[in-house]
Amino acid sequence: MRNLLALREQIQQQLDNNPPPPSPPSYDDMRRDILGAQSHVLVKFLKTTKLKDGTTLMDKAEGYARKEFAAHQRRESGGMPSLYVGPRYENWRDRTLEHQRRTDRAAFENRVADMNRRHDGPDYMR
Repeated sequence: MRNLLALREQIQQQLDNNPPPPSPPSYDDMRRDILGAQSHVLVKFLKTTKLKDGTTLMDKAEGYARKEFAAHQRRESGGMPSLYVGPRYENWRDRTLEHQRRTDRAAFENRVADMNRRHDGPDYMR
C-alpha cells in the first residue's frame, strides 16, 4: 500500500512538472487558416495554369485588373485619366483584393450561420 501511495505521489509530481498538452484549435481558428490558404492556392493555380497562347491565367487576370483600374480612373476623373488623383494601380489592386477577401469571408460566415440556424418544423421542409 505504501508503494502504491508513493507511486501515486510520484505520478502526481510528474504531472505537475510537465505542462498540459496544447488545446486543439477552435473552429474559428481553423476556418481563418483555411480562408487564408485559399488565396495562396488560387494564386498558385493562376500562375501555373498555361493557356494555348503561352500566357498564364495570372497574366489574363492581371490584364483584366488593369482594364478595371483604367475604368476606375475614368469614373473617378470624369473621363480624363490625366486628372486622376486616387491611389496608384498597385495600391488600388491590393485594396480591392482586401475588400474582396472581407466580402468573401462575410459571405462564408453568413452561409455557415444559415447552416447552423435552428429549423423548426418537419424535416421535409428544410
